[in-house]
Amino acid sequence: MIGLWILFAFIIPAFVLQNISINKPVNLLLTFIDAQRDGREKIFAQPDSVIDKQLFSLYPQIENSPMAKDSINRILSRNFSASALVNHQLKQIINEINSINEDKNGMIESTFFMNPTSYFQNKLNYIAGTHYHDYSNYKHEIQKLIDTRISILVHDIWFNTKVDSTRYLEYYNIVSTIKH
Repeated sequence: MIGLWILFAFIIPAFVLQNISINKPVNLLLTFIDAQRDGREKIFAQPDSVIDKQLFSLYPQIENSPMAKDSINRILSRNFSASALVNHQLKQIINEINSINEDKNGMIESTFFMNPTSYFQNKLNYIAGTHYHDYSNYKHEIQKLIDTRISILVHDIWFNTKVDSTRYLEYYNIVSTIKH
């Protein structure tokens, strides 16, 4: 009886996780960090006209803004808005990483028939709201907040919006209305 318990509690889960780790290595955080660093360098190394074109394609409303028409203010606005391009690039990398994670999660779920410990742990995580998909949904909600914040900031930068207490409360209301 103890032998079966050791088999199902330790040996099979360890074997399954080791096999999945060999097939899908866990170096994704390094991939993200490298992409973030390299992406920033590539964006800032581009000519200003290319950065402007990318910003205008992401946010078409800023192309005819007052700051876009003034060459001095355009430089400042471009520099303050470059984080939007970095965010856009990081979202593409995050989607690739999420795809790999989905594959890995699928591989783990496909072993539940011979791995009852992981199956029950997964079910408990689902009940507790700490399941992989709960975490994934939370990441998507955070990304929505980041996108909303960046969109508002880019708009306000290019339209030279003055931020006072009223505008700050508008920011707060917009961001707080998004489902948390």
